[in-house]
Amino acid sequence: MFPPNNTPAGSTPPNPAQQQQTQTPDYLTKDEFNRTAAFIRGMNEKLETLTKSVPTMDAFVSMGLFEKADDGSYKVKAAPAPKPTQQQQQAADPEWKAEIDKLNTQLKQRDDALVAERRRAAETEQRSADLAAANADLEQRTAELTLINGVQQALASQLDLQAIFDLVGDKIRDIFDAQIVDIGIYDRDTGLLHFPYWIERGVRYPSEPIALFGIRKHVMETRQPLVINSDVMQDYASYGFPPMTWGEIPKSLVFVPLVVGDEAKGYISLQDLDREHAFSDSDVRLLSTLAASMSVALENARLFGETRRLLAETEQRAAELETVNRIGQALGAELELAALIELTGEQIRQTFAADIAYVALREGESNLILFPYYYEHGARSSDETMPYGQGLTSQIIMSGKPLLLNERIEAFEAQTGIQPIGPRPNRTSACRSWLASGRSA
Repeated sequence: MFPPNNTPAGSTPPNPAQQQQTQTPDYLTKDEFNRTAAFIRGMNEKLETLTKSVPTMDAFVSMGLFEKADDGSYKVKAAPAPKPTQQQQQAADPEWKAEIDKLNTQLKQRDDALVAERRRAAETEQRSADLAAANADLEQRTAELTLINGVQQALASQLDLQAIFDLVGDKIRDIFDAQIVDIGIYDRDTGLLHFPYWIERGVRYPSEPIALFGIRKHVMETRQPLVINSDVMQDYASYGFPPMTWGEIPKSLVFVPLVVGDEAKGYISLQDLDREHAFSDSDVRLLSTLAASMSVALENARLFGETRRLLAETEQRAAELETVNRIGQALGAELELAALIELTGEQIRQTFAADIAYVALREGESNLILFPYYYEHGARSSDETMPYGQGLTSQIIMSGKPLLLNERIEAFEAQTGIQPIGPRPNRTSACRSWLASGRSA
């Protein structure tokens, strides 16, 4: 088919060759048309084949998938109820239901019995653990009591204070794994704290007395144990203890007071230089018991010492009275002066057990001091004389008063300007004037 000739009349028809070069054709070529037609036929054949393979709604009805209503509509057919299983059928049967309930009851009873048995087993295990802990604690307490009894028996035989300090300190050092054992005793008269026992890393150190302050003061005032198992320096500062500038800083420490009645007499301290949390409650309990035993021993020793002191004073007073009575009897017998001086000198020497004893008389005419009785280190001498006005003897005769010097004799001589004459006593010089006829003789 070709396009109609629309060339207007009278015009010159276009050149076909020129038209082919300048204008695109508006229609398919024959080959293109044939290919398109063949493609359309193929698609129609495939569509017809696909249409034949799709089932109709009636086919779905016959398959049991849809139901056709009276009005010609279709709906999905409900699925049939599932057939009950044998177990469901048995459960619906009363006899089987009773058997199942019975079995469930038995199973529950068995489960309850198992739970109860497990509970009893757990309780038995806990009781066994508690019993083991109690036995361990009992063994520890028994060991502590044995140790305490041994210390108490040893203390009962000690009445010397330093021996008590050494005994308890050494025992504590053996028991506890601590590098420092410190025993302090407070002297309320001087306000100073003394250290009769101080050992650090196995070395025994003498220590000078110090003022009471810091943790020691706190323990003495509260009369309660104090345990610091960590951050020792922080606690030191809270108790007013100055920063340490010497020695090792402990990592753990415990202080226990030594209490007699209502008064703290001192303390026992353990200090660990290597470990924190070094002291347990049982350690504090044992140390407190040892401190109580030591407090009793110290009080007994103090009472024994006081008794000995009073007994010594009583014996001394008795000796003094005996001496006075003998001299009084001699005076009453109107003995000669030489015999009376001899008796008096011997009684004084024996009573005071002095290394040097003498009786001095001032002779007014010669202005000399005579020594009719002179005893020095087991030797007698009666030829000693000295000018009146020199030495302590002249000072005593001039003052007419007793003089007692138990220490620092050199300082007294320097202070008074007295020049010593003759041998100097080693420790004590006791001199008294002898008054007769209302004047120094």
